[in-house]
Amino acid sequence: MKNLLTVLSLVMVASPAFASRARLESLGEGKNGSYYINDGRNIFLNPAAINNYKKNMWLELGSETNAADAVGAAGTQKVQGGFTNTFGDFTYGVYVGRDSDRAMNAVAGANGLGAGFTAFPNNSFEFFFGGEQGVKWGASVFHSGNLVQTSATSINTSSILGAKVGVETNGINVFSTVGISSKIKNDTTAAASTNELNGKVSVDVGATYAMDNMTYLAKFSTFGSEYTPGTAVDAGKVVTSNTTAFGVGAGWKKEATKSVTMYSRLQFDYQTDKVETENAALIAAASNTKSYNLPLVIAAEAQANSWLSIRGSVSHSLIGQTQSGNTKSSYSNTTSVAAGLGFNFGDLTIDALAGQAGAAGAAGSEGGLGTSQAGSQFGFGSDMVGRLSLNYNF
Repeated sequence: MKNLLTVLSLVMVASPAFASRARLESLGEGKNGSYYINDGRNIFLNPAAINNYKKNMWLELGSETNAADAVGAAGTQKVQGGFTNTFGDFTYGVYVGRDSDRAMNAVAGANGLGAGFTAFPNNSFEFFFGGEQGVKWGASVFHSGNLVQTSATSINTSSILGAKVGVETNGINVFSTVGISSKIKNDTTAAASTNELNGKVSVDVGATYAMDNMTYLAKFSTFGSEYTPGTAVDAGKVVTSNTTAFGVGAGWKKEATKSVTMYSRLQFDYQTDKVETENAALIAAASNTKSYNLPLVIAAEAQANSWLSIRGSVSHSLIGQTQSGNTKSSYSNTTSVAAGLGFNFGDLTIDALAGQAGAAGAAGSEGGLGTSQAGSQFGFGSDMVGRLSLNYNF
């Protein structure tokens, strides 16, 4: 009996299934993957990572609306999930329900100008395919869309299409996401108006290089949109937005003991946002904004026993500032903490975000270079578990 318990304990320790939003956020990372911590959600950054997570099922429980979840709402999350499997020498996977933060925030911004969009792009579907012919490679295509028709004269539609590619070899990862097309439309024929939001072709490029305990990272993004109002002064005149961003940094990972792994990340992010319009009613929305940030994250993950993992992190912006015109403001109250638990039962892992407190992460981030999507709750009440994730390795 004693030998049986020992074997079971070793199986539980030897079979970690790291692939959850709860785990990453408890370690101070973004919900869509990490540039230096190994986790199954890294497939959303580099689809070549699918080769490291074969035969897995991932479930993210929740009930949040997609609009609220896009800005890192505390508490529940939008339900989502998927699986990976093998086909000969290849690995494929399907993931559903993970909507684009960037698209959600673009819709929210247009609604702030009076667009009245109700068809938030959801029902997302992403198909992955990869292999290991000399180097690990992967690609994916994703799509989401929606239709909301409240009457014969009011029709809301939305659609998004994009693709990802990536490679992984000798500690080097190079990957890119391309947003091919996106469109949200509010056609109200009774008022003879059509509000339309068209996303420009977006490009996200990232690279990492791992050496010993360090991982060096860099990313570049460019994206934008054109909002055409239908019922405003100078109707039809476009509101154009363009964003360019880059980030560089380094992540450190080291096994402090046999049961404790320490993590740390330091990076520099810079972003410019430009909004232009000739629409007299919306001219106040036009602005040029520059921002920079230097966040530091320190985290730890401990295997308390054969079935329980404990995680925690603290994130803090060392320097950060936003400038809009002649107005400048430093980031304030940037410290956030998070804690989480992992329950390991052989091939089944259950992760929970036990609590978060402090500043919210950057809304609209497509990758894991922001702070954790922290909310305002922390404690042992009814909101103790903010995220709940299940992973099964079959």
